[in-house]
Amino acid sequence: MSFPNKVKEEVLVACGRHCALCHSFCGIKIELHHIQQSAEGGKDTFENCIPLCFNCHGDMRSYDHKHPRGTKYTEDELKSHRDMWYTKVQSSSGLYTSSEYAELDKLVYRRIREILAWDGVIFFMKNHPFGASFYQEDIKPLREFCWRCEDPSFEFLDADLESARANLRRSIGKFLSHIGQHIWMVEGRSERLSVPHRITITDEQEEEWDIIIEEIDSDSQKVVEMYETLVKLAKRKLAIAD
Repeated sequence: MSFPNKVKEEVLVACGRHCALCHSFCGIKIELHHIQQSAEGGKDTFENCIPLCFNCHGDMRSYDHKHPRGTKYTEDELKSHRDMWYTKVQSSSGLYTSSEYAELDKLVYRRIREILAWDGVIFFMKNHPFGASFYQEDIKPLREFCWRCEDPSFEFLDADLESARANLRRSIGKFLSHIGQHIWMVEGRSERLSVPHRITITDEQEEEWDIIIEEIDSDSQKVVEMYETLVKLAKRKLAIAD
C-alpha cells in the first residue's frame, strides 16, 4: 500500500524534501518508507512514514534477515532520526533565533574549512586534470572529512547548512568511489596514483579511458561546486567572511 496524498504532502513539507537520515536534499528523488512494514501491520500514516533518498531507502530494502550483515535500523531509531530532522527544518527560518546555536554552527563550519582548505585540497580539485597522476596526500583531506562526518556532533543545527554539508559529503563520497575503482599506484612510486593508460591501446580502450577521466573530472568539479555552495550559504546565515 502507499501513503495517501495528504500524508505525502505533510511529510514532504516537514522534511523540506530532504532525506531524514543523511540530510541530503533530494528534490523529486525522494521516497517515503513505512517504518513498520505494511505486512507487519504498519499503517499508511504520517507517524509511520520516514522520507528517504534513494540510497538510504535502498539500505532498508537490502538488509537480509537470513544472512544479516551490519546493523539494521530499529523502528524507534528511524523515528528518532526523522523527528530530529523535522525539528531542525521547522526551526530553520532563515535567521538564527539563538546566538548560542549560531556559535555552535560556526564551530562546525570553521572545522570544515580547516579540513577542506580552499588553498589546499579544494584548489587542487578545482585545477588538477585527473588524466595526470597525483599523490595520495593531495586528496587525504577528503577522506578525513568523510570520516569526521560519522561523528554526530559534526553536524549543523541549521537545516539548510546541514543539507549543504550532506550534499558535499555525498559528492566527495562519489568522487572517492570513482578514485577507488579506477586509480592505481604508479609503478615504483607507492604514493603516486593515476588512471592506467597503456602506451599501446586500441581505439575502444582509448575511448573508455577518456570516459573514465571525464567522469572523475566531473566528480571533482561537483565537489568544488558543493563546497562553494556551503561557503556562500554559511556567509549569509552565519555572517562570517572566512
